[in-house]
Amino acid sequence: MEPLTGKKIFVLYPDEDIRDIFYGSLRNQFAIYYMYDYEKVKALLEYYPGSIIIMNLVNNELGWLPEEINGGLKTLPKDNKPKTIALYDNEKPLYGSCTRSIQYQGNREDLKAELKDLFVEYGGRGRRNFVRYGGSGEEIASMKIVTKAGVLPAIVHDISASGLSCSIAQASEIDTGIKLAVRLILEGKTVEFYSTKILERKFGENPVHVLKFEDSMSENAKADLLHFIYSSLDSKMQEFIKNLSN
Repeated sequence: MEPLTGKKIFVLYPDEDIRDIFYGSLRNQFAIYYMYDYEKVKALLEYYPGSIIIMNLVNNELGWLPEEINGGLKTLPKDNKPKTIALYDNEKPLYGSCTRSIQYQGNREDLKAELKDLFVEYGGRGRRNFVRYGGSGEEIASMKIVTKAGVLPAIVHDISASGLSCSIAQASEIDTGIKLAVRLILEGKTVEFYSTKILERKFGENPVHVLKFEDSMSENAKADLLHFIYSSLDSKMQEFIKNLSN
C-alpha cells in the first residue's frame, strides 16, 4: 500500500530565487526543507532513507564543490541512497551519479512542473495530497467557529494548505456540509476565513471535525496560514537535527 506521507525533500543551499520557486504549490504538496549544511543532510538520511536531495548550483557563489558532496553520497548503503537532482543554470555538472540534472534558465512555471513530476516519480507524495503540520493528539492552535448557536471555542489538531481538523471544547453538533466562519489564532494573530465541514471522526471519546478551506480565502489569510505551516515544520525539523547532535 502507498505510504500515508511521501519522502522528505532536502534542498541544499537555495538562494531567494530558488526558495520562491518552491513556495506555494510545491511546499504545500511535498515535505520540502531548506538546508545549508550537507553533513546534517547526510545524518538525516539515516532516519529518512531514500530521501530526495536537490543540489542548487544556480547563482552559486558559496564555493562548495558539488562533486565532493555527490561523491560522499556514494558511500551510503545501497538501501539508503537518495534520489539526487542537480539544478544548474550555465555549466552542466560533470559527475554522472546524480539521478537527474535540470537546467534552469528563468522559467519558473516550467521548472515547477518538472520538479513536481519528479517528486511524484521518486516517491515524494504519499496518499495525502497536502503536507500537514500537527496530528490527532496534538494541540497546535486555538480558534473560534461562528455558528447560528453562537461562537464555539475549538482546538486545532492539524492543518494543511487545504484544511484542518479540530475539536470543540463544549458539546455541540455541527452538520456536515455546513459553511462556517472561522477565526484562527496563529502566533497571536487572528486569521479569518470561511470553511466547510466535510467529515467527522472519533479520537478517543471526542469527535474531531474536519474542515475544508473555501476558495474565497483572502491572499493575506493564505499567506498567514502558509507561513505558520512552513515555519512550524521547519522548526520541528531543526529541533530533530539538534537532538541528533546531542
